[in-house]
Amino acid sequence: MREVVAVAEAGDWTPAQVAYAWLRSRPGTVIPLLGATTEQQLTGCRGQADRISMSEKTPMVTA
Repeated sequence: MREVVAVAEAGDWTPAQVAYAWLRSRPGTVIPLLGATTEQQLTGCRGQADRISMSEKTPMVTA
């Protein structure tokens, strides 16, 4: 969790956005389920997460 928070803070994202982007970057079929309770949370998470490139951040998050 610390790694996710560190990546989020470095990129000015939320931990949820980083976690969602990381899940989407995993090989195979992954269907992330977001625990959003408002439309704003849902669109905020998806909107920014689609812009996060996990290629250089994946080793840090999976450590």
